[in-house]
Amino acid sequence: LETQFAKHLAIDEATDTLFASADEGLFRIHYNNKQWQVDKIPDTDNDLHFMVIDEGIIWVGNATQALYKIEHAQDDTRANIITKFDGKDGLGKNNVVPFVLSRGVVFGTNDGLMDYQQGRQPELQFIEALPEIFHSQNKDVYRVYEDQQHRLWYRIAAHTGYASLDQNNQWQTHEDLFKYFPDSGYKDFVKTTENTLWFSMANGNIFR
Repeated sequence: LETQFAKHLAIDEATDTLFASADEGLFRIHYNNKQWQVDKIPDTDNDLHFMVIDEGIIWVGNATQALYKIEHAQDDTRANIITKFDGKDGLGKNNVVPFVLSRGVVFGTNDGLMDYQQGRQPELQFIEALPEIFHSQNKDVYRVYEDQQHRLWYRIAAHTGYASLDQNNQWQTHEDLFKYFPDSGYKDFVKTTENTLWFSMANGNIFR
């Protein structure tokens, strides 16, 4: 793959196919006849960033209000189906970042977290059942991660914490944990066991 900037990698586990987003669009990388083959996905000529694959469907966003839904990209025998969403569909003017949660794929925007339901009008809507910080205007949703206990760890605007359901099945947010760490912009979260959280920061620090 010859590109100045490869932005994000994702593997479709069902077909062992690697996809890469880049300045020039989306690329498929697979092993064919004992050699690596790189194919650009047609009609993805955009500076693409974060990407997830859910049930074979690729979702990839960029930094300028665009989101692509790409179907059949793994299968040469079927035509690609590409749906592009933008500001007309309610997306904010900046980053669009997809995440996979137990409820399905959701999308971080500069005005909150959205989900998608085909056939609903509009198909992209803010998730108002979550705490207010998840659907507040001008508060960028940078990261959302769901752990094994279904807590939602987040970086939203200048807020870092997690949301969990209380004994009355009401969402509560908790941010005190991260007040002990220097705020350099939280980049990602992952839990390896029930009581062990790893997270990284923009300055390169990793904490456990």
